[in-house]
Amino acid sequence: MNDMITKDDIRLRVQGDDVAVWISESAVVGLCGVSSLYIRRIRVLYKQSLPESWRKAVDNNEYYLGDSGKAWRYGYKDGKFWYSWDNIPNKAPTFYKSQLPTKEDLIELARGGDGVVVGSAMSRERVLMLREEIACGVDGFLDNRDAELLKLYRHPVSGSCVVKAREAKDMGEATAWVLYIKSVIANHLYQQLGLSTIAEFYEVCATMIDSRKIKSIQRRNGRSLRNRITTLPDSRDMIRECIVSGKYGNRNASIIGKKTMFVDEQTGEMVEIAIHDTITLALWMNFGGAGKHTKIDLYKKYQIDMVEMKERPISLSTFSSYLNRDDIKYLTSRERHGVEYFNKMVQTYVPSRKLEYANSLWCGDASGTMNYVYVARNGDVKTRRLYTVLISDVASGYIVGWAVGRSGESSENGVLVREAMAKALMNPLNDGREVLEFLSDNHSSYSSGGAKQYLKRVARVARRIKAHNSQGNPAERLFKTFKQSLRGLYNLMETSYNSTHIENKANPDYFKNDQLPTYREAIKLLEQHIEKFNSRILTDGSSPAERFELSKNPMCGRYREETFRNITQKPHRIDISSSRGFVEIKENLVKTRYQLPTDIKSIREIAKYVGITMVKAIDIYADGEKADIYSDDGVFMMTVSKTVEACQSHYEATQMEKEALKFHERRKESQKEDIDTFEAELKEDIEILSNSYALNMATGAYGSSPKNRYNEQQEEARDLMMASKVKREKAIARSEKKDKESERDSYVARQAKRLERYSNGAN
Repeated sequence: MNDMITKDDIRLRVQGDDVAVWISESAVVGLCGVSSLYIRRIRVLYKQSLPESWRKAVDNNEYYLGDSGKAWRYGYKDGKFWYSWDNIPNKAPTFYKSQLPTKEDLIELARGGDGVVVGSAMSRERVLMLREEIACGVDGFLDNRDAELLKLYRHPVSGSCVVKAREAKDMGEATAWVLYIKSVIANHLYQQLGLSTIAEFYEVCATMIDSRKIKSIQRRNGRSLRNRITTLPDSRDMIRECIVSGKYGNRNASIIGKKTMFVDEQTGEMVEIAIHDTITLALWMNFGGAGKHTKIDLYKKYQIDMVEMKERPISLSTFSSYLNRDDIKYLTSRERHGVEYFNKMVQTYVPSRKLEYANSLWCGDASGTMNYVYVARNGDVKTRRLYTVLISDVASGYIVGWAVGRSGESSENGVLVREAMAKALMNPLNDGREVLEFLSDNHSSYSSGGAKQYLKRVARVARRIKAHNSQGNPAERLFKTFKQSLRGLYNLMETSYNSTHIENKANPDYFKNDQLPTYREAIKLLEQHIEKFNSRILTDGSSPAERFELSKNPMCGRYREETFRNITQKPHRIDISSSRGFVEIKENLVKTRYQLPTDIKSIREIAKYVGITMVKAIDIYADGEKADIYSDDGVFMMTVSKTVEACQSHYEATQMEKEALKFHERRKESQKEDIDTFEAELKEDIEILSNSYALNMATGAYGSSPKNRYNEQQEEARDLMMASKVKREKAIARSEKKDKESERDSYVARQAKRLERYSNGAN
């Protein structure tokens, strides 16, 4: 093999401060050990890597092809092919460039050397061993902490981390190379590697760094690598700081974000504005508008604005990339897509732990569930979804109560919510316990005045989620889970309103209206599924019903009887103007009679609230045993009991009915006695006033003479004395009568007990 290269085998091309070295084909073949056939093939490949316009250079008699970045760049001059030293590959296992003299030696020879430069005297095996020794030496200086610390490097201006993981790894290896090279040079260890000069050592290191693509200190030749290494400090920490290129985090060339000074016409103040950012975002967000144009349409408008402002527009790709950035999506989502989208998809939330106790929080939600058929007023057979309100306990996941809309209707209202809540409160597993907190959405059925007042009586705290934030209602998730459990039903058309996912819709081929249940059948089916849902076994082996029953919050007590009736029963508006001591309530075709009080104090209490109108209206909340009376404006007056009725025939009367007869008779007598007492007391007061003043109160005008007035006064005094005597006698008679009645009742009771004992003994 010819390992000699002469001055005639070198051509220099000077381009500014850079000197390009070209080597003849004969020298390359002789020193690198490649064949002429291989050289011809790689010339074809290199020409194919060039743009079409660059390939036309080969049509000239002499040419040097442009640099495409590929290996084996070549040219043709003086009847020979020449190859760029910079583009000769130097990768394992061939290391062609290492078989050639260094670039500096070739330049020195071409500019007046002794005419001959000896090529690499090392064998290929020795070159491989040398490179392996150097690589092992560099590995001894590697420290993974360099890459980790470089990841945390913060830009001195922006203060943000700008080094990527891949770049940090590259700079960590570069740090090890710098430390190794400095160590070899300081201790003259290059001679132990079989290299005679420092220049040769730098050249070998430069080719290895180039082949390994360590970009942080990559240099074209040994001399430039030497210049770079000598400028770096010796400390490892300082090397890391210096090796970070100033290009990291540098956005000086970027148009996006670049600010320009403008004068505020109103204040005269100088203001910095990022023109491109402002125009782009203004078009994208479309403040106050509902339309959403595509990026291409917006870019066309952006270009027009830039021409108007005499600014060079950014490219469409940069325009799109800017709008696709996460921070821009985050900041513009509310105005472009709406508050509801922002609240659901972008805005952060309050993380909270799972509730531990039942009745800590109840939630309400409503939606259409299964389909049913019904007959409309015009006789048409129609279908509709069964509109359902669910009241659920968040901690246990238990559906406490529910209610459905009327047949043919799909609307949530306060009456439906109250019905569902009443059913929940009367659930036997709730056992009359209080609801500590109730949460709902912002539907009018919860937010109207009457609904708000009702829910405040039900729960200690009643609140609604923030507007356009349905995810803040835990009932949404529970209702979704419940409706997912209904997916197998043939009469569930879809699991949610306007559902778009095909898995959430029934197969329309087999959805037959004539197979749908009636309204009553659908309610029965819903009730069965709610019971099944509440009794399903959860991961801990318990059911929602068990959790709800056994884990009540210790803070929730029981409602007062009056409060419980008020929040669980429907109000009945009754006119008591002609009640005569009783009111009758009809509930589910059953009539129940409650007795109103007949004592003067209670009658006056009722009269105070009902006023002097013709219709004496009151509201009654009754549970079948007791009833609470409220005034027309919602003031609680009293609680009354269910009437125990007597029997018209003594021979059919039970013992209880006999007692009821006595009770009502006494009630009648007591009513008359109250009236007698009222009249007597009134007359007594009239007489007292008549004795003190000359009043015309009953019999007309008094005589005008003093004698007549004196005689009349004496007669009135005697009449008053007689009236007082009569009053005392009547009072004594009434007392004696009551004593006799009490004694008679006692005697009858004793006789009844004797007869009962006698009957038991006979039996």
